[in-house]
Amino acid sequence: MLRTCKTSALPHYSSTFTVTHNLTPLPLTMTILPAALENPRSPSPGSIVEPRQAVTPFKGVIFDLDGTLVDSTATLVGSANYALEKLGLPTYSIDEIRPMLGGGTRKLVQRALTKALGYAPDEELLNRGCALKLEFENTKQGQDSKVPFDYVHEMLRELQAANIQMAVLSNTSETNVRKLVSKHFGYIDWAHVAGARDDTPLKPNPFAALRIQRSQMNGLKPADIVFVGDSEFDMKTGRAAEMTSLAVVWGIRGEDTLVQNGAHAVAGSMSDISNFITGGSAANYSAEFKFV
Repeated sequence: MLRTCKTSALPHYSSTFTVTHNLTPLPLTMTILPAALENPRSPSPGSIVEPRQAVTPFKGVIFDLDGTLVDSTATLVGSANYALEKLGLPTYSIDEIRPMLGGGTRKLVQRALTKALGYAPDEELLNRGCALKLEFENTKQGQDSKVPFDYVHEMLRELQAANIQMAVLSNTSETNVRKLVSKHFGYIDWAHVAGARDDTPLKPNPFAALRIQRSQMNGLKPADIVFVGDSEFDMKTGRAAEMTSLAVVWGIRGEDTLVQNGAHAVAGSMSDISNFITGGSAANYSAEFKFV
């Protein structure tokens, strides 16, 4: 069921936002009012998340990095093709590599090698490919081609001003994640910044997200936290950790995939993220924002 609710427009925002509901049809007479904030509740995993005005403001957020805060497509495609070329294999276009993205370095290299070879690579070849990919990412070209998305700084500063506890969790090498966050977002007082490491399972396993919540986000419960990302791995991580999964549409996956994999809501702009987390007015959502 789909309902479009008219709101009073504010500068820079659309006059509409969309509410989607994939289980019980919404009442035709439903009215969304900012006053609903007076009767807050927290969503549970698998439940229907009604309009944000019915949900208490959150206290924490864990961000994915690549495709969520920074545009890393050029680096990921370049690093995969660098590995393939060094191994004497054919390279691919952005459109061909995009479906391979998500899940970390090893998954990307495995998918790229399988496509180039026509069969799954053995462990030795896979390890060589991963090493070459990381070699490219550590070059100046690899580092410089990862750039923040427009308006991400404004969104992060708004959350920091609202005393939201913030963390980053990526499936990319932890060393590179910390370098990149320090380079572009060093002004943020991060609760924690984490990436892929040998002793920790990757997303969508919720272990790392829950470890951040328990040890780095003072006093917060999973229900207090939003997990923001651009892939099915992020949406599944948020759900498995019993957090609220917020999808963004400017990354590697389309809206349908994100919704099918557990998104509670879909953000169409950076301002949607801060508005959702801080419990802002319905009038402040972009036209692309959706509750699922």
